[in-house]
Amino acid sequence: MEEKSERKLDQRPKRIMNANVKRLRRNSTDYICADTGKCKACWACIDECKHGVLRKVDLWFHKHVVIKNVEKCLGCNRCIAV
Repeated sequence: MEEKSERKLDQRPKRIMNANVKRLRRNSTDYICADTGKCKACWACIDECKHGVLRKVDLWFHKHVVIKNVEKCLGCNRCIAV
């Protein structure tokens, strides 16, 4: 019985860590990281991205850029240069 409880404790941090990794992957790729707190919602980075990696969240109360297609990012850094 102790083995089962130890196993559950070992698995729990992994699930929490995986949830955090998924959350972080939404705002970053291997090459870029979108800081939503500093985003001015000018959408210039979206216009520069030719690969469709970036999308916008454009609600009247909540505007910023978000990374939608992580796998399409090639690291050209055109979005960062803006």
